[in-house]
Amino acid sequence: MTTPRTTPTALLAQAGALLLDFDGPLADLMPPPANALAADAARAAINHITLPPEVATTTDHLAVLRHVIEHHSHLTAEVEHACTRAEMEAAQHCSPSVHAENLFTYIRQRDLPAAVVSNNSEEAVRVCLDRHDWTTHVAAFSCRDEHNCADMKPSPLLLEQALHALGTEPSRAVFIGDSISDVQAATAAGVRILGLAKNPRRGQELVDAGAAAIASLAETFDL
Repeated sequence: MTTPRTTPTALLAQAGALLLDFDGPLADLMPPPANALAADAARAAINHITLPPEVATTTDHLAVLRHVIEHHSHLTAEVEHACTRAEMEAAQHCSPSVHAENLFTYIRQRDLPAAVVSNNSEEAVRVCLDRHDWTTHVAAFSCRDEHNCADMKPSPLLLEQALHALGTEPSRAVFIGDSISDVQAATAAGVRILGLAKNPRRGQELVDAGAAAIASLAETFDL
């Protein structure tokens, strides 16, 4: 069994820049039934296409988008725009995570350069952050759009774009994410990652995938 290499507090203390995933670490963007409505909206953009059962029934709108990118690429823009509209609607009502306020206070107190790195659209991220006056703490946004959606995480592209925007070397940054694809993207970009886990089993999965430290997604930790 792999064990974390360090603690969340020690890992963040070494950071010269923070990269933040959005859905999970900063907000609960699409709790049910918002996730199902977003998936329906993505499918409605291509209602003339016959989809395989797993795509026709999924509640993950990004799974619909990934299918279209792979099998019907000429329709990518329509579906990506539908996903963005659904995310912006959800962002007007979603709850912030238990970590968001503490993380932005930490960023402000240490004057750390920070970027949001998300498979969600920048427009949706900004809607949520604007509601809580957090946008000014973010120096760069590296998020999904119709041009880069074929390179969502686990591709390292969004992290590499964020590092370039902040003028930061990978070895000086720490990424905070909550999924295996976040860990894979960070590892490919050469960035250490703090994994936020919804339960002990996911925590072990994140460590096995390469997360340097682990904390609970549902409980705050010392910064």
